[in-house]
Amino acid sequence: MNNQRMKVYSDNSSKIVAAVEQGADFPALQAKWPGLKKYMYTWAIYQIIDDHNRRCFHNRESIKTLRDLKVFNELLANKVFDLSSAEFTIKDVEAVLQSGKQILSEDGYQKNDEQRLTTVNDTMLAEINTCAHLIRGVFRPSKTWYRTGSYGMKHKVEHFTEIASNINPMQSSQYISNVSFIIAAILCGIETHVVWNGRNAVFKMKPVSTVHVRIATQR
Repeated sequence: MNNQRMKVYSDNSSKIVAAVEQGADFPALQAKWPGLKKYMYTWAIYQIIDDHNRRCFHNRESIKTLRDLKVFNELLANKVFDLSSAEFTIKDVEAVLQSGKQILSEDGYQKNDEQRLTTVNDTMLAEINTCAHLIRGVFRPSKTWYRTGSYGMKHKVEHFTEIASNINPMQSSQYISNVSFIIAAILCGIETHVVWNGRNAVFKMKPVSTVHVRIATQR
């Protein structure tokens, strides 16, 4: 590419990046900037990827490819990271706790000498709604058990809230209890089995794709 052509692209680099960020593919860019070389398109993609990884993931390479970038933009468009909207109310949660289908304690499982959980406060409700955002955003019901149980998933949700707080400074990262994830899964229609002799529950769910889970929960 000659120096004059390089100057054209250098002067329009921010416009090229903006066009790619809005979904323009290589043919569309080439029509607007005749003679655009493929590596300029690739360069624009990685400028966007680097920017998102820096701002939203503390320079961790959560977004690695164009496909990852599209998934991230899809999650943003679907407001998966918007934790301000409520999925469920206290009445919804208490209906689950009082149904008898899942006997839960505050630790998320039941032993003979434990007090059964029957009420929920605003803090727990916020945790449940946050879990529901992640479940609805990146998981679907399945006929098979997911490899990660409630204790592992509650940590994934905590990582998810860190990412959400990076994207929207008005939000903050959250502690998530084991029982909050279990209740959220039940409310989201996920078949749930509480392991009575351990601090865990398992779920019949599967991720939309591993990319969705990685981007939404990677530290």
